Amino acid sequence: MRRALLLLCLTATTAPAQEPWLIVEARGPARETLPSVAGEVRGRPSVTLPALGDLPPGTATAAATLRGQGGKDGRIRFAAAPGVPLPGAASGLVWTEDGLGALVVDLYANRAQRLQLAPMAELTTATGGELTVHARAFVPGRGAVEPFRRRGDRVRLPAGDYELWVQRGDEWLWQRRTLLSGESTVLAFDGPRQRVRSRSATTRCVFPAGRPDVAFAVGAAEFVLCGEARLAPLMALGDDAVFGPQVPIAGAGADAVAWPPLLPPAQRQRLGPAPLAAAPLAATLYSLLRTAAGSWRPLGAADRVLPATGGAAAPAPTFELPQPTDGDTWLLFTADGHAPQARPWNGAGGPFPFALERGVALQVVCRDEQGLPLVDVAVDYVPDGMEPATVAARTDARGTARLGQVLGPGQLRLVDARYANRTVALRTIPVEPLEVVVDEGEVLHGVARWPDGTPAAGVVVTLRDPSGALRPAERAVTSGADGAFVFPGLTGNRGVVLFAATKRDGRTWSGKLDRLRPGGGTVELVVRDEDPQLLPR
Repeated sequence: MRRALLLLCLTATTAPAQEPWLIVEARGPARETLPSVAGEVRGRPSVTLPALGDLPPGTATAAATLRGQGGKDGRIRFAAAPGVPLPGAASGLVWTEDGLGALVVDLYANRAQRLQLAPMAELTTATGGELTVHARAFVPGRGAVEPFRRRGDRVRLPAGDYELWVQRGDEWLWQRRTLLSGESTVLAFDGPRQRVRSRSATTRCVFPAGRPDVAFAVGAAEFVLCGEARLAPLMALGDDAVFGPQVPIAGAGADAVAWPPLLPPAQRQRLGPAPLAAAPLAATLYSLLRTAAGSWRPLGAADRVLPATGGAAAPAPTFELPQPTDGDTWLLFTADGHAPQARPWNGAGGPFPFALERGVALQVVCRDEQGLPLVDVAVDYVPDGMEPATVAARTDARGTARLGQVLGPGQLRLVDARYANRTVALRTIPVEPLEVVVDEGEVLHGVARWPDGTPAAGVVVTLRDPSGALRPAERAVTSGADGAFVFPGLTGNRGVVLFAATKRDGRTWSGKLDRLRPGGGTVELVVRDEDPQLLPR
């Protein structure tokens, strides 16, 4: 089986047009150049709004896709748009014309990766025809990487574990597959089928919950869900409302189910007029419901362009949102280049409750106790009294997280499962980067075993904090070949609970330990067969 080594080095250079570049150097097993190497990487969004959940990102937070083609020297140059900075991290894939390929995961500036190219897996159908494959890969120890899209009558992907949405014409197929190097898989668009009709011309997007990168329909259109895809909860953005997640079910005798439902005008509320801007400005007003679990559920999303002050005599726009049911409802206002803001909302219309606030760009540098920068650390900032306006980011290769424009006062929080929680109260937002020293915290060591004492390898072990004070309050790892697992970033004076669950010989096995305190010796978690057994009378 032919393999090749690829050395990736992401660097920024200055071309005559002052364009930033990502440079990839490809070499074969004998260090020969591989001039046919091509690549596509997608930058990770620099900042996100966690309250918006699975909604597609706006223009301010959308991830840039960079493509490159290798030259005779084996280098691929990924160019960003003029004036646009390089992404802090990027993921994607590289490939050769003769079918070698590899996933690129968490590619950072000035940090090299060495990848092994291998024959890719191939997806096709028995009847032929062009496929569009929306692939999301899962990498051990890294989780899901940024999704990407491939097209062709034979789609090649690097070996790995994937969630796939596959389109052929108006038909869609869902797959969870482990693709093997050199393996060919024939996909079948068979089994039960459900036709769905997006009946509103103003529908912005219909997509499966958790996969806003997959667009089933835009505007009034029809699509067909095949096999297990029929069971996927759908979401939609349309008529300024957010619908779902919901599994559309057709009525008796119906050939297609119309979804999302139309929202009567009587169930809308109008807020406005909105403020004018110094220049035409894209803005979005969201309505959100706080759930009993403390998470946020988007109910509405209205996009408008705010006219410029002193410009053409365009009227100031109003925002229409669906009237919410009873509950803890909020409004979240975002505008390009301005700080997000949030206010409680009683569901009534009336004057627009927000003024344009540019805020201050917040940058945070995370370092360890030796002063070295820490890469890929998760941080967020919560403005006081505006929890839905929380912004989140991760540090780049220099340990810097850029959280965009924010308003003070508020709290900066470390929310990475690898490190101890830390909160920094900010009365004002510093203009200069804020340096934060990160501590590993207490560590809980454990080993998962079967009842006979042998190691339980590959078992998912989940840690939860019953008090909810730990961020994130739930964490999961997979036990190693020796059954060992580790949870860092804990607090010694707080008890935690461990759960384990797995399938073995077609049966459910599980285990539990509670009231554990980190920092002691290694704990032993026994995983037992929990399925009921029917005994003879």
